[in-house]
Amino acid sequence: AEAFASIPTLQMITAPAGKVLSRARRLCRALRKIDGSDFETEVRPGVSHVGGGALPLAELPTHVVALAPEYVFSNTRHLPWRGPIGLPGVPSAKLVVYEVTDPAKAQKLTDRGADLVETFQYPEMTAALSGPAE
Repeated sequence: AEAFASIPTLQMITAPAGKVLSRARRLCRALRKIDGSDFETEVRPGVSHVGGGALPLAELPTHVVALAPEYVFSNTRHLPWRGPIGLPGVPSAKLVVYEVTDPAKAQKLTDRGADLVETFQYPEMTAALSGPAE
C-alpha cells in the first residue's frame, strides 16, 4: 500500500477511470482558455500502454485529450516522396510545408495537397510563380 502512495507510476496505472476522465476534462477547459489558441479540444476514449517491467504489453482503457489544430507544419523531409499529401487524421487542419526554396517543388507540393508553402526566398518565389512580367 505504501508503494502505491509514493510511486507516481503506480498511482497513474491504478487511477480510477473517473479520476482520469476528470483530469482530461480539466485539461480541455484549460487549453480552451489559452489566448490565441487556434485548435479544438475534445475528450475521447483511448488506450494507454504500461510498457515496461512485468507489464510490457498491458493496455489500460483511458481518456485522452484530442487536439484539432488549425494548421499543421511540416518540412519537406517528413512528407511522403510520392502521391497525395494531407492530414487524414485532422481533416479540418491546413497543411503548411516550410523551408521550400524551389518554385517547381512548391507548385508540386500544392498540387499534391499542401495548403500553404513557406519560404524565406519570397521575392524569388513570387517572381517565379507569377510568370513573365507583362
